[in-house]
Parts: sequence; C-alpha cells; structure tokens
Amino acid sequence: MESRTSDNQAGFVVPTGILTFVLLAALAFLGMYQMEPPRAASLDAAPTEFSAARALQHLEIIAQHPRPVGSAENTKAREYIAAELTKQGLQPEFQTATVTRTLRNGQESSATIENVMARLEGTGGGNNAVMIAGHYDSVQRGPGASDDMSAIAAMLETLRALRVGQAPANDVIFLFTDGEERGLLGAKAFVEEHPWADDVNVVMNFEARGTTGPSYMFETSDNNGWLISQFAKSPYPVGYSFTYDIYQLLPNDTDLTMFRQANMPGFGFAFIDGFVHYHMPTDSVANLNPRTLQHHGSYMLGLARQLANTSLDNTSAPNRTYFNILGFVVHYSQALNLPLMILTAILFVGVIVLGFRRGRLTIRGVIGGFFIFLLVLIASLLGVYALSFLLLLMNAQPINMLNGATYNWQYFTISYIALALAITSALYVWLRRRVLLNNLIVGAWLWWLIVLVATTFALPGTSYLFTWPLIFGLIALAVKFTARDEDAPRVTLLLVLLPAISGLLLLTPLIRGLFVALFLPLYVPVLFFVVLLFGLLLPHLMLMTSRSRWVLPIVSALVGLNLLIFAGLTAGAGV
Repeated sequence: MESRTSDNQAGFVVPTGILTFVLLAALAFLGMYQMEPPRAASLDAAPTEFSAARALQHLEIIAQHPRPVGSAENTKAREYIAAELTKQGLQPEFQTATVTRTLRNGQESSATIENVMARLEGTGGGNNAVMIAGHYDSVQRGPGASDDMSAIAAMLETLRALRVGQAPANDVIFLFTDGEERGLLGAKAFVEEHPWADDVNVVMNFEARGTTGPSYMFETSDNNGWLISQFAKSPYPVGYSFTYDIYQLLPNDTDLTMFRQANMPGFGFAFIDGFVHYHMPTDSVANLNPRTLQHHGSYMLGLARQLANTSLDNTSAPNRTYFNILGFVVHYSQALNLPLMILTAILFVGVIVLGFRRGRLTIRGVIGGFFIFLLVLIASLLGVYALSFLLLLMNAQPINMLNGATYNWQYFTISYIALALAITSALYVWLRRRVLLNNLIVGAWLWWLIVLVATTFALPGTSYLFTWPLIFGLIALAVKFTARDEDAPRVTLLLVLLPAISGLLLLTPLIRGLFVALFLPLYVPVLFFVVLLFGLLLPHLMLMTSRSRWVLPIVSALVGLNLLIFAGLTAGAGV
C-alpha cells in the first residue's frame, strides 16, 4: 500500500466536481459545434454569394428519380445540366465513351457513359485550369439527391455566382461525370481521352455518403502542402489529416481516385452524416440538410474564386499535418512529426524524473498505473460489448440496420460512451485507494506516448491528435510537481484546463467522425479512443469523484443502460 500523503499536495480543493463536469461538457460541445455547417443562404442572398436555397431549386427538378447509367432519367438530368450551362452563356460539351474498369474486388465493370462539361474561360489567356467535378448518375434504388446531385446543384449555383462576379484569371472547368456508381467510369474516360485533362492544374471533387452534417475535406492528392495552404483560406473549413489516413484503410473510391492516378493535384469533399439514407430510396431532397448543401457550396465557390486567381504553376509541396480548430486551420510539415514525437518523449522522461526527485512518483506506482489503465481499457471495451450483445439477445424487435447503421445511432453512441465512463470511473474509484493519483496519471499517459509513437510512423496524419494534448498535459504536470503547496489551487486549474482544452477540442472530431463513419458493430473499437481520452482526463475524473466517489459511476451506468435499452427498442423505426 502506498502512502496517500502527496495526494493532498495535488491541491484538488478549489474546483468542484460539478464545475469540472460543466467544463468538460462545455468543451465537448464546443468540439462538436466547431464542425457545424454554416447557415443556409436564402433565395434573396447577394448574387455573388452561394445560396443553398437557389441550389435546391435545381435539386427539386433533377433529383426526384433514380438515374443509373443509360436510363431515361439519366438522360433527362444530362439535358437539364446542358440547358443550364447554355443559360449561363457557356457551350456544353459531351463526351461519349465505352469504358471498362477493373474494380477493387477484381470484377470488371463496363458501360457507355456520357460526361457533360463546360469551360469558363479566364482572362489570363493560358491553359491553366481549375476543375470542379461531381457525378450526376445515381444507383438504381435511390434518387441520389445527396449522392451526388447535391454536388451538381452546387456546381450550377457556383457557376452562376462566378459569372456575376469578376472574371477569373485561370479557366474553370465544370465536369459532370457519368458512371461513377458503376466504377468511376466517367472520370476514367475524362482523364484518359479528353484533351482538357491536360490543362487541369488542380481539381475539387464533391461527394456524399449521407444527407447531413458538415462537408469534410477528407482527401487530398499526395504532396499536398500547397493544397492545404489554399484550403486554410477557405470559408468554414472542416478538414483533418487523420481522415485521409483512415480513408486509405477503407475499400472506398471516388472520382478523385482517377484524378489522383492521372497526377492531378486535388481535394475531395464529402458529407457523411445520415448514412442510413446512402444509396437508398430515402436519399431524397426532403432528407438533404440545406446547411450541408451550403457548406458544400461555400467550399466550391470560395476555393474556385481563390484558385482561379492564384498562380497554378507549382501546385505541389511536401505533405502537411493539418486540422481545424475553432474555425482556423493549423498546418505544418509532416517532416515535423518525428521531431515533435521525440520532443514529447524527452519531455515525458523529464517529467517522470522530476516526479521521482520531488517524491511525487514511485517506480512501482507508475508501473501499476500503466497496467491499471490497460485493465481499464480492456474492461471498458469488453464490458460495453457484453452489454450490447446481451441487448441484442434480449431485444424482441430486431434492430433495423441500413448500410450497417441505425436511424438512432446517436443514442447508441451516447450509451456506449456513458457505459465506458461508468466502467472507467468505477475502476479508478476502487483503485484510487491503492495507488497515488500522480502515478495513475503518468501510467495512463504512458499509453498516450505509445499511441503517439505508433501513429507517427504508421498514420502520420493522425499523430497530432496525441502530440499536442500530451505536450500540454505534461507541461501542466511538470508545473504541478514543482509547485509549492500555497500555489496548489492555481496549479490545479492549469492541470484541469490545458489537457482538457487541447484533448477535447482535438479528439472530439475524431471520435464523432468515427462513430458517424463506421457501423454499429464497430462502435466498440471506437471506444479505444474514448477511454484513451478518459485517461488524459484522469485528473478531472478524480475531481468529479473526490467527495461523492460513486455518484459518477452510478449515474453514468444508469444513463448508459437506459439509453442502450431505449436505442434497442427504437432502432426498428425509420424516418
């Protein structure tokens, strides 16, 4: 048994459990709110602005029925697009080609496609061009209002706004591809056969895998340094370098795959909330969030104006790590990831040595804290899995999963997080009497260092998630180890604020994005990052259990169990 005398030196007196909970809840809300799409502009918005309401007028006409390749509705959509291009004073071009492509599963897909395109000529007189792309075909069973007529409507509205404003210096190509749902056939035909492909210096491709939520800049071509510097200037940016790391692990493609293979630098944008509607009859105009469409268009028009008036002679630079926080894009060279990891490791060792010298840590305690967090991690994941599996066995009404997702996925998400919090806090409350808090913190944060090292080498675009919260947390811990007893309240505030602000604002988008992007059976693995975040916030958990030790575990368990039962009982209902 270790002495608990140094716990009093921690100074956990001034902040109360309730204030700590309010702080964490506010930061978690802010972390999610920073991803919210902008308000939808109305029909009377300024002519030079993008208006979701005006774009929706196109969708009401061309997104009512499925448009698979070769269908009558596909032809109607193509004719409508051509007519709108003509109204804007452009000459639409058509590219008809029979294309065959081998898919990821080894099967071949073949179809005769017909791309539509138009070129808004710039004042520069050269061949440099910015290209905006989206596909107008859909799957057989859904009207594809989001996937991908949202992009088509946004392109037509963007063209209208560009025509009203000052003429661009560079050309802007609008490419409406056909056959994307059959295997990126229209994009393949364009890059291999159309002469305009040689003029494209940068491309923006717009997609959808749902009907609502923010539009992520989720993918870029390689050597994206210049691209990210341009993206950082875009309005309402939502983009994280971890998304491309994850996307590369998934068996998914968009038209940007073809453009990247043709060495066209480019961005990929998509929104993914509302996955239950993806490729379904419910992918309708009624279910498309106008704010999401506005976000798509804000990128499209803002970057089109910016790129069309920027030199496109050199659009390649070394890859960058990037993330947006509170409306700003932070980005730096990925070459800095390794030095930052080494710096963090050195800082970690320094804090441990300082803790030993000041009598705030023990070797046995740190080792114990390390394995205790492993126990907490395993118990949380297995416990939530067991409870969710038990629910499936006991639920009389089968859970209605479309595309692997449920209409009420939010309830499952919150219940899983609450149950993980209950298990985590209960174990730490129980073990708190046996191991000093400082040792528990350092032991848990050692796992952060392990994850940081692993991501630095395996997922370089993801490493920032663990670099900055750990650095800020270690700085606060170092101050704590050197502080005098009379400074304890101020030191406590520092230890509470630094890891909480950095951890929640950076990891909330990852956790939310994974819950949205993955399927219900994969929610439990996502809890790895949730429990890891709890480890970073261990000082806060101890604050919330300092007086009434079992309130947090019990309340979290009750909330989690009731929400899990409610989610299971209502998962069969659709909207």
